[in-house]
Amino acid sequence: MLLACNYSDELIELLKEDIVNVNYIKLGLFEMYKDVSEKALSIKPILLHGLGFNERASMKNINDVNWEYVNSSIYKYKSPHYAIHLASILKDWDHNCKEQSMIEHMINVVKVWSTNIEVPFLIENMPYSLFDEEEFGMMKFCTSTDVINQILDKTNAKLLLDIAHAKVTATNCHESVYDYLNRLPLEKVKEIHIVGTAEKENVELRDWHLEMKEEDYEILQWILSKTKPDIVTLEYGGPGEVFSWRSDKEALKRQLIRLMEICNSVT
Repeated sequence: MLLACNYSDELIELLKEDIVNVNYIKLGLFEMYKDVSEKALSIKPILLHGLGFNERASMKNINDVNWEYVNSSIYKYKSPHYAIHLASILKDWDHNCKEQSMIEHMINVVKVWSTNIEVPFLIENMPYSLFDEEEFGMMKFCTSTDVINQILDKTNAKLLLDIAHAKVTATNCHESVYDYLNRLPLEKVKEIHIVGTAEKENVELRDWHLEMKEEDYEILQWILSKTKPDIVTLEYGGPGEVFSWRSDKEALKRQLIRLMEICNSVT
């Protein structure tokens, strides 16, 4: 099983020092990565995540996507597959739009992506919290396992299982993360995202991309006993000073060494 990690200067240092190893560096082709994408590619293949079209399942600009650019970028950066967020954002819809109509639109968007890209296509489950709802317009229904299953059943997409997102959604909906995960189509998991979460003011859990805790490793080990992903991706770290609060070199090293052991133990 392969290992990927978010781009950060600290990751590059650890790789050059031969302290850790990853198979892919994860980044997107938009503004904050413009000065580092070529440097990263010179070190490792890139796991692309974001191409600048505000990709999500409720996107209304699907006809504006330049598929030649998408596929040439995937080829150039050697990305083995590509994923978008299975997100439904409030501003994408008319106020009187019905939920099933939204789901049908999202299914169509996923089908268009699956048809037009030249590598396997994945959809990523999203987190639900009041913060995500109020700050980003995230609609709760798109985090429902019933909706995720419905969309995957009607498309050729695979699942990018974000464990932190699942943990946030389950906790804020007052259920066990294990129960939530068990209702997902685990046989369709092709990639896993993992990172630490945190409570905000003891009110709700949020996906803050923090260092993993022991319970996060336990959930990962449990889900790996039920799935066969190609890649596990640590979503800790980011480019530049703005992400320095979640790019601590020692924390990154601790997590990657542990994840390397886990990935190497899975046949």
